[in-house]
Amino acid sequence: AKIKGSIVIEVERCKGCELCVVTCPTGTIALATEVNSKGYYYAYPANPDHVTDVQIVQWFAPTE
Repeated sequence: AKIKGSIVIEVERCKGCELCVVTCPTGTIALATEVNSKGYYYAYPANPDHVTDVQIVQWFAPTE
């Protein structure tokens, strides 16, 4: 059996920079139509079934 990965996004820390959206090779991540408490559209796993491998990836969004 193949082990399925998962995506965890810290919504309140997301600044909506879209780095994860454009670099995700399976199109799993998208920006929400709602905003977090800081007013940013945040990333979320729009297609979690598209996760193909078990990987640990951590993106660091640009900061001001």
